[in-house]
Amino acid sequence: MCHLSQPSSGRSSGGGVPVIPLPNPGEGGPVDSGSGVPVIPLPNPGEGGPVDSGGGVPVIPLPNPGEGGPVDSGGGVPVIPLPNPGEGGPVYPGGQGSGIPSIPVWPAAAQARFLNAAYGYPSFQILIDGVRAVRFLGSGSLSPYRRLRAGYHTVSVAGLDGYIYLQKSIPFDAGSVSTLAVILRAGGLDLLQISDRCCPPTGRYSNLRVSNLAYYSNPLDVLLADGRVIYTDVRFKETTSYKRIRPGTYEFFFAETNLAPIPSHADIETLDTSVMLITHDLGVVANIAQEIAVMYSGVIVEKGNSRDIFYHPKHPYTWALIESVPRLDLTNKQELASIPGMPPDLLNPPVGCPFSTRCKYCMQICKEKMPERTEFGNGHVASCWLHHPMAPKVERLEKEGGSQA
Repeated sequence: MCHLSQPSSGRSSGGGVPVIPLPNPGEGGPVDSGSGVPVIPLPNPGEGGPVDSGGGVPVIPLPNPGEGGPVDSGGGVPVIPLPNPGEGGPVYPGGQGSGIPSIPVWPAAAQARFLNAAYGYPSFQILIDGVRAVRFLGSGSLSPYRRLRAGYHTVSVAGLDGYIYLQKSIPFDAGSVSTLAVILRAGGLDLLQISDRCCPPTGRYSNLRVSNLAYYSNPLDVLLADGRVIYTDVRFKETTSYKRIRPGTYEFFFAETNLAPIPSHADIETLDTSVMLITHDLGVVANIAQEIAVMYSGVIVEKGNSRDIFYHPKHPYTWALIESVPRLDLTNKQELASIPGMPPDLLNPPVGCPFSTRCKYCMQICKEKMPERTEFGNGHVASCWLHHPMAPKVERLEKEGGSQA
């Protein structure tokens, strides 16, 4: 049970409703106005209260001239003076008497963010001109952008315990956007300022670039997952130019390869155009294609990106094509692999799977019904009865990690 008691400062209005009492008369409380209605008195004249304006109507006086009150503007109309120049008041753009005074405007601001690329160091805090700007900057983390007045600022990199690792004066140009990376170098830490100005944004593209901030690394090449090189010889503290790229998920590799850069006709900046290449030369396909559709007898039997098709094929026809590619490690008298049988008559195609007459894994259902399409993720699909849960296991599927029950 909870008991509520009436506050001692309250007072009953007589109607059962407690009220907060007003101050007493003479202490700021209501006084009798002479008409029977109590009013709150205004301050006395000389203490901020109303005075006689000369017209019989009392007014609240303004401050005196020199104390913020109105002064004579020279035209007979008193005005409230602005602050003095240097204290926020108007200045003459070309000096005193050079024209119309204007209110000064602060220079345009800059934007900056901070990146912790100092591998092996504890988390940092960032101070700008002695004021903490970033409370916690963990390893590999990136802070949001913050606005700064244009000009030079002292940037300090400190530990969470307040120990100053680095202090450096950094220029910030008006309208600039930059990333300040805390990096390792010979002798300790350093701040590297990287401009973030890039291509004009569009609704169809993202922008990509690479910065090498790894102190112990040699010059690096940047490769796509399909082996194409998009940047070459990126050295320590170097940032590449921007490339436009379609939004999506990409896999990149960084290596000391010294490979030739990607041809201009196949660069990632040309992803808004497509080339349909029809060929039986898998070597050409591996070097150029990003998406591959394997067709047999006019039917797409498998489709996916080049990495999935070459490293994780799921259809027996794809297996046969890959195994028939000449290899440098074959012995002199070893025969090349081939696909037995003959292609079907396209004017009178077989019932079921078109590859059934040449497939060594052919089952009865393959001859009677077109196989269902099985999805393996990331757009990789294949049409083969071997991926049905009731199908027998085969060696190739087990070796490639196929989905067999």
